[in-house]
Amino acid sequence: IMMQNITFVNGIFDDGGAITATYCSNVQIIDCTFTNNTASQLGGAIMFTLVDVDVINSTFTNNKAINDGGAIGWIGRDVKIEGCIFTNNTAEDYGGAINNVNGEMTITNTDFTQNTAIYGGAIENRYYLTIHNSRLENNSAVHGGAIDNDLGELVIENTNFTNNTAEDYGGAINNDNGKTTIKNTQFTQNT
Repeated sequence: IMMQNITFVNGIFDDGGAITATYCSNVQIIDCTFTNNTASQLGGAIMFTLVDVDVINSTFTNNKAINDGGAIGWIGRDVKIEGCIFTNNTAEDYGGAINNVNGEMTITNTDFTQNTAIYGGAIENRYYLTIHNSRLENNSAVHGGAIDNDLGELVIENTNFTNNTAEDYGGAINNDNGKTTIKNTQFTQNT
């Protein structure tokens, strides 16, 4: 399945306010825009379950999940996110922009700005997550202003964390019994 140059606005559903994909072999989302979508449970804009996904050059703004994954909720398989922008997405529990559960996720050249959640203002990781050449700025949470790594394996390279805030633990990253490797990464004014 390929979706290209599509705008998704004001979608509402239980899981995946704009898109829900389950047990698909391969999904590509290219040059799409997701704005003001809401999920009453998981994945404000998109909910993927056991799907291999590439999300490329897409924008996620003002999406909301009542539970987890303000923009994207993700369970299982592989996902690649490249050249995307996540701004002002909200989850009331885990992952203001993205909630990664039991999946292998790679994020490259992507910006996360002003996303909020209780755990992981931008990203909640509970499996394998690699981030390259990205920017996480002005995200906020109670635990893990930018990222909450809960029992997951997290690798970060050539990435900037700036002005992220947490009320309790980890202004930039909260590592809760996970494994975290960080290389060539800059942290500035995270509290």
